Amino acid sequence: MTSAHWPAGPAVPRPEAALADRLRALIRADAALMAQLRAARTLGLAQWCIGAGALRDRVWAERFGSAPAENAADIDLAWYDDAPASPARDAGLAARLAAALPGTAWDVTHQGHVHEWLAAPGGGRWPKLGSLDAGLATWPETATAVGACLKADDHLALIAPFGLADLFDGVIRHNPARADARTFLDRVAAKRWQARWPGLLLLPPAAAPRPAPSDVQRDPAPGADGRAADAFERLHDLRVVRAPEEPA
Repeated sequence: MTSAHWPAGPAVPRPEAALADRLRALIRADAALMAQLRAARTLGLAQWCIGAGALRDRVWAERFGSAPAENAADIDLAWYDDAPASPARDAGLAARLAAALPGTAWDVTHQGHVHEWLAAPGGGRWPKLGSLDAGLATWPETATAVGACLKADDHLALIAPFGLADLFDGVIRHNPARADARTFLDRVAAKRWQARWPGLLLLPPAAAPRPAPSDVQRDPAPGADGRAADAFERLHDLRVVRAPEEPA
């Protein structure tokens, strides 16, 4: 991959459409990632994407320079349908992907599982999420919550519930919908992102309330004690923001 570097200094706001175009260009220039997207497309799923580290790490490698590959072959495929989610269904899809693209380790997760991992106030249970987009909106960092899907006509559709600015600016921002502050910090330490890319900016959880999607009108975010519950509640009444469509 060709490495390009932004000038040092404060981040300059960039139009979301320009960031979406840049991400699509990075994806199309990566033969391995395109092969993975084509393999995923053969599954015939209605809602799916490859996301998380497969996209995040490629952007950060370009933004801050190359870093040693870590879990480079571990590809996250998120998907959704209305049928009951089960580990067996995920495993079956992973096996099909492994047969289609030997040598790649797949982590396949139906986003209908996600509500089972969320801690509801008072020990209750959250309702099942209603879409792939809503599942991505619970991922633990805003820069991680980005996915790409290769359509039948080779159009690259992007899902970015919180936009692409944190991803391209190298900001590690906590999303409390699924992971609490301690889990988030443990994850950041285990991933060693700042050791790999020292230019990344880690925002302490208390200083980094999750940005609400731009088309949701809400009261100001609550304090830290209520932030996780409010973040999840948004998932059931928002229209998750997708990155601008690729020009024809």
